[in-house]
Amino acid sequence: MPIQLARALRTTAFVAALLGLPRMAQAIPVFANGQGISCETCHTVYPAMTRYGMMVMMSNFQVLNWHLQRQALPTSVRVLVQSYLANQSTPGQTQVSDLSLLTGGFAGKNLTFYNEQHVIDGGQIGDTDQLWLSWNGLLHGVNSLQVGKFHTPFPFMPAHAWSLGSYLLATQTTGQNTFNPNDARWGVAFNGMSNEFMYNASYLTGSGPLQSALDYNPADAQRALDLNVSYGGMEVPWTLGVVGIRGFAPLYSARPVAPASAGPVGTFAGSDAFTREGVYYAYQVPKWHLQTMYYHGYDARPDLDEFGVSLNGFMIELQRDFGWRNHVLVRYDVASSDTLNRQYVLDVDHSLAPNIKLVGEVLAGPGMQPQYRVLLGYAGPWLRGRRYLYDGPHGIRVASPNATTSKGS
Repeated sequence: MPIQLARALRTTAFVAALLGLPRMAQAIPVFANGQGISCETCHTVYPAMTRYGMMVMMSNFQVLNWHLQRQALPTSVRVLVQSYLANQSTPGQTQVSDLSLLTGGFAGKNLTFYNEQHVIDGGQIGDTDQLWLSWNGLLHGVNSLQVGKFHTPFPFMPAHAWSLGSYLLATQTTGQNTFNPNDARWGVAFNGMSNEFMYNASYLTGSGPLQSALDYNPADAQRALDLNVSYGGMEVPWTLGVVGIRGFAPLYSARPVAPASAGPVGTFAGSDAFTREGVYYAYQVPKWHLQTMYYHGYDARPDLDEFGVSLNGFMIELQRDFGWRNHVLVRYDVASSDTLNRQYVLDVDHSLAPNIKLVGEVLAGPGMQPQYRVLLGYAGPWLRGRRYLYDGPHGIRVASPNATTSKGS
């Protein structure tokens, strides 16, 4: 066994022992514990979504049973240990790539909240990934007004991929404009669903830490209007989605180049007007999931000496559930702007339990050495046929799925 993989397994075994993994099964926190359901109701390989799970997430969780959720433990933990195997260009390493606290629930019948706080992210001290409040049930339907930091509205959620490699079209940037749909962003959004339609209109800004929350100063961060509409994916197995984004990104005089009017190094030098639009298609049944997207954009001035740069991206991905908690994913994606990136991705998963996964990946592309990595992940706590309840005077207790606390409704 490679040294890096052995270290990863030893590290994760230690974490598992602390968290009591032998007793855990069947669900992803916080909402699976609160609702007393299997994590497989909402996830294929977590964090990837089933069609029902996508509906729950896009509703900002308002379709869940709020009485059950208010009685449950509102906090859970996620641990990911990742090992990179050495090749000719990259040294091997093993690290805790993610340690996060996940908190969410109902602040009232029509108020939901969610916080995803990284303690460790990529081996470094983490930051707030999501922190939002949603006022639900607007216009007598499944509509919400959401404020805070949330995933950039997009036809699919790049952050919910179970593959280890990122989608290139979701991470591609141009010049100084770092806007990309892979990041969660501060903003305000109106979203909802009706029959097979899902829709979202949002006004977004930067993806920085809490102190930069809702900072729409043009010298500090991007400002963007995002319109996202999709049809299907609930009662029908296919989904067709479109997205349109119009925004401005700050431009800084990062180096002394013409024009002289840009000012001294490091000062605000104006804004880059940019657009992004894309079309997405998916077909998802219990054993298969096919998705593909074409993404296009344009930056008027992404850098001091760059003008009129186009962005293009494409991906096609196929996932297969082979049963016995074994999954395979293959993907080709390419993205170009002022740089060109292309990759081929193969991921294989064996879920030791629905909330414990072992994923291996091979990533290759033109001009690069194949990259091999392995990830062991856990999310919990969860007990089969039980719920963790929280009652202030009595603390945390484990009870049957139908048990209640003294909180009442």
